[in-house]
Amino acid sequence: MSGRRWRRRAAALAFLPLFAAGCAASAPESGEVRRRWTIAGAAMGTTYRVTVVSGPGQGPSAVEAEVRRVLERIEGRMSHYRSDSELSRFNRARTVEPRPMSGETLQVVAEALAVGRASGGAFDVTVGPLVDAWGFGPPGRAPA
Repeated sequence: MSGRRWRRRAAALAFLPLFAAGCAASAPESGEVRRRWTIAGAAMGTTYRVTVVSGPGQGPSAVEAEVRRVLERIEGRMSHYRSDSELSRFNRARTVEPRPMSGETLQVVAEALAVGRASGGAFDVTVGPLVDAWGFGPPGRAPA
């Protein structure tokens, strides 16, 4: 797989949960005035900025509330920064028994594995211990 195709797939992986949330945009009607604003905040150990273009009747507070709701749902399922997330609970489980997981989490894991295969291992979903060892994970640098 070419590097360009791999990067597109990796970008899709990063934004898959937001697309799964069902956000949709419609084409502007003749004479319709569009407004633009930015929503920014912190989530999953990093920051985000969302630029919104909307039509009449769509205010920033409703859109911002929806963005935050979607990100909260994603964090509740897939954040390794939150000990109560679905992913953190899975990572703490010391069993090989099947565990129930949300469809969104399973979809992201399946895509991560596909990107790993397509990249010949350049992308590795199991890189967490290395990230922790270098001090970039939620607990900081792993003890020496």
